[in-house]
Amino acid sequence: MNNHFKIDGHLKKLSSIFAPYKLYAVGGYARNYLMGLPSKDLDLCGPAHPGEIAYAGKKHLGVTIAPINPRIGTLKIIYGGRTYEYTTFRRDNYEPASGHTPCDAVFTKSLEEDALRRDFTVNAIYCDISTDGLIDPLNGAADLERRILRTCGCPGKTLSEDGLRLMRLARFAAEYGFGIDDATKKAATENASLIMRISGERIRDELLKILNSENQGPAVGLNLLAEIGVLRYILPELDDCRDLKRRSFGNGELYDVFEHIVNTVLLAEKRIRLAALLHDAGKPECIRKDGNAIRHAAVGEALAAARLGQSGLKLPAKTVSRVRSLIKNHMFDSDGKIPENEIRLFLQRNHHIAADLIALKKADYFSKCPLEEASEKQTEYPRSLKIKLVYDEMTALGIPLSLSDLKVTGNDLYFLGFRGTEIGKALNLLLTECANNFSLSTKEAQLEFIKALNEHPGDL
Repeated sequence: MNNHFKIDGHLKKLSSIFAPYKLYAVGGYARNYLMGLPSKDLDLCGPAHPGEIAYAGKKHLGVTIAPINPRIGTLKIIYGGRTYEYTTFRRDNYEPASGHTPCDAVFTKSLEEDALRRDFTVNAIYCDISTDGLIDPLNGAADLERRILRTCGCPGKTLSEDGLRLMRLARFAAEYGFGIDDATKKAATENASLIMRISGERIRDELLKILNSENQGPAVGLNLLAEIGVLRYILPELDDCRDLKRRSFGNGELYDVFEHIVNTVLLAEKRIRLAALLHDAGKPECIRKDGNAIRHAAVGEALAAARLGQSGLKLPAKTVSRVRSLIKNHMFDSDGKIPENEIRLFLQRNHHIAADLIALKKADYFSKCPLEEASEKQTEYPRSLKIKLVYDEMTALGIPLSLSDLKVTGNDLYFLGFRGTEIGKALNLLLTECANNFSLSTKEAQLEFIKALNEHPGDL
């Protein structure tokens, strides 16, 4: 780990522009610099009040100052194509049930006081930009060395002030492989319910960062959320999967349903990890109501709609729809008995998720065996291999998967005398026929099929 700073010239120039006011880099910028990692965060702070920074910035061409929340001393500084967030040193005051944002702030000249209002010591390391000096009032650098997350102030007070810090605790553990200080973990468990004060959007952002972390990160973050009790508030169905035994794999049960879900996330490509996270979330409800998990894909799809939509984590409608489709169909041909002609029709109906569904089924299958063996066994994956082979064959042979893949177009049908809804119906009939009639590979053959429909309009 680096033990000193070497600030780039751009930031040095910015610091000189605001002289005599001191500028410090803090938070993710300082933390990641010391770890030798890149950082997207460009957080600055200092004793100067927002008005002083705004006045100084206006005197220099090329500097733009925009308010973020002047009440608590935050401004946006835009300079040389980079955007920084500046915050005046402060003490924060929170009201009960205040959620995430301080209700009031008291500006201070003290860096030490500013450090105490932050979340974790590894985020309370300051760099004096003008001198490259490291200022570490809470021994955050030592915690970085030990890879430990510890709150800046009393753990109970720090975590009770802002429920989002519970998610950030899990996210930092996932992204950086940090362990958790015992007192901090105890306080997190005692304050787990405070996550209910936090908006779905903020929880969503932290959860996605956990899922997109590298190596074992998703498992670290998800297991920590479960351990401290936050999971039961944000995704209670997943919490219900803990200790829920699944049907045995091989010679015995290796994992409960939650462990299986976590393993599926680890084996899944990042683009499908959200679907992997929720693919078996319907099992607890099914087992309670039915005594089995036969309907869990349909139940899981409904749960995903509720948890991810506007009443929950507020993900984009397109993302929610895709995740729902993947969960709904992840058990398709689970016994390998569906004939190929029906698989072709299924792939046409679900062409937009076909590649992702194959990848999800593969991760789902191998997550049931010991993870250390999964990479060795991924040459064959029966639950999705047949579907993949059919999909690859359709692609190689040019068998249309969607209307846009057809050789004929709506204009062709219009010139043949089709009108209005007849055009769409005829094209869909052609698409379905193409799935298993390989003679319809040319435009001429497809036009002949359409002409036959025109001669028998009752087929539409």
